[in-house]
Amino acid sequence: MPIAHTELADALCAASLQQRLAAAGCTLPVAVEHRCTSTNARLLADAASGHPQVLFAEEQTEGRGQRGRRWV
Repeated sequence: MPIAHTELADALCAASLQQRLAAAGCTLPVAVEHRCTSTNARLLADAASGHPQVLFAEEQTEGRGQRGRRWV
């Protein structure tokens, strides 16, 4: 189910996201951070160390767009 823009502030609550993802069959733990360097780099490191999770960040400081494109 898509999240409406007006729900964004409430959507970045780990408990709420965990509940929504569990309803869709996802059993991974959910983490929400205010700021993160790169969600992709963090998730790859977490998975390699045996701790896969779902990560949401309100802000990424070193992330990049698809196909190497920069964030605006």
